[in-house]
Amino acid sequence: METVLRDLSPEACLIYLDDIIIVGRDFEEHLSNLRKVLEKLKQANLKLNPDKCNLFRREVSYLGHIISAEGVRTDPRKVAAVKEWSQPRNVHELRSFLGLCTYYRRFVKGFSLIARPLHRLTEHKRPFVWTEECEVAFTSLKEALTSAPILSYPDPDKQFILDTDASHANVGAVLSQEIDGQERVIAYWSKCLSKPERNYCVTRKELLAIVKAAENFHSYVYGQKFLLRTDHASLTRLLNFKNPEGQIARWIQKLQENIWLDIAEGYHEQWQFPNCLGAIDGKHVLMQAPPKSGSRFHNYKGTFSIILLACVDANYKFVLVDIGAEGHNSDGGVFKNSIFGQSLEKGTLDLPCPVEIPGTTKMLPFLFIGDEAFPLKSNLMRPYPGVALSKDKAIFNYCLSRARRCVENAFGIMASRFRIFRKPLVSSFETSTFTVAAAVCLHNFIKSAEEEVPSCERRYCPLDFAYNMSPDGYINDGRWRTEEALAINRLSRTGSNMYSRQAEETRRTLQNYFCHEGATAWQDAHIAKNGKK
Repeated sequence: METVLRDLSPEACLIYLDDIIIVGRDFEEHLSNLRKVLEKLKQANLKLNPDKCNLFRREVSYLGHIISAEGVRTDPRKVAAVKEWSQPRNVHELRSFLGLCTYYRRFVKGFSLIARPLHRLTEHKRPFVWTEECEVAFTSLKEALTSAPILSYPDPDKQFILDTDASHANVGAVLSQEIDGQERVIAYWSKCLSKPERNYCVTRKELLAIVKAAENFHSYVYGQKFLLRTDHASLTRLLNFKNPEGQIARWIQKLQENIWLDIAEGYHEQWQFPNCLGAIDGKHVLMQAPPKSGSRFHNYKGTFSIILLACVDANYKFVLVDIGAEGHNSDGGVFKNSIFGQSLEKGTLDLPCPVEIPGTTKMLPFLFIGDEAFPLKSNLMRPYPGVALSKDKAIFNYCLSRARRCVENAFGIMASRFRIFRKPLVSSFETSTFTVAAAVCLHNFIKSAEEEVPSCERRYCPLDFAYNMSPDGYINDGRWRTEEALAINRLSRTGSNMYSRQAEETRRTLQNYFCHEGATAWQDAHIAKNGKK
């Protein structure tokens, strides 16, 4: 059946094995979708049983649920079987009861906690002894299902709200949305903790509740901004954990997936570069040569420095930084040896899965962008080398360099605004490293604060300080480039031209997008201005 109706969108019909439900926002749309389905079935020489068909209904029973304009609720005919279920006499009967109840668990708040005594009875080699606790759980489940609420339909255009909580032996969550001024429940979820999980501290249990709830509601919240509410205040400092390791680090990475998607959205909206997770570059931060350091901090310009390698979002805020590499290194060398570069190489950054480029059916991985100093990889783009390039390659290079201005602007703004960077740092290696880290954090703090202020009132980064955009989309240099910033300099541009076929295919996919579906008037004007036809 799925093969026959695969050309129809989920907004027209939904299929489960041989059960079909056809929907429509109004009568005309519903009738149109019905005709499309019947035509597909006719072409496949399939017949329908009239006795099993319900047409033009405002309310219909489908897979044990009643679906109507109000929302989704349990089917009274199915729930009646739960209500009339007699006390189980053995494990087999109990598992049958729990199987039916579990099918409707999304309608019951705290389902796993209520059913826990019954689930314990089904454990291997456990004697079947029906206790008072089991009877209470049995009765509570039947009452909860027979009085289950109506769950609302999710609206992808509205913000999701995820409430999580944890107890000694259970974690749970409620997914909801504010609809017509009222908060309405989309679904409930809960889970019993294993023996090792019950030994977690309170903070770890609360974090586990968030991670598991996000996994369970992945199809709802993936790629969406959602409001997370928890009663454990210490979790508000989650992303500020210093050097998280092991399980905590993995959980934080899972939760940061939506942060990556946020960054990608910013690059697409502001810089017309799809699936970009950040612009990467490195700068020399000049410093006094540490005692007995020899040539380790001596850079290609004849001065001494440490290196700030950074990944920056579309709003000039630092996302990832590596501080303290010795000055004799190039961008590529620092990147290769950094934790970020190694994690990207090993695929341990938990980046979002590839998605279709907006407006096309072509799949594209999420990626970072850099200049010629960085290697070309399937998730790291660099410009085409050379001068005599074709028009398509020149357009790709321009679109990449245009988006890559974000990291240049971040460095430039910070160097211009913090007077300490006007001259080489006169401090030890450790103090210099902490100074740069503090400046990065303060830069992000001020940038975030200024986002709430009208652009005309911003002092740290006024509208024309980073760049000026002409009406035709052409970008002119911002004021920071004309101000003196002697102690933060470019790195040497030595990189590798070795790359995989997959990396080149990704670059070619982006190139085709910029030249066709994603083409803009300003890019053609820029290329024409520079003599490409």
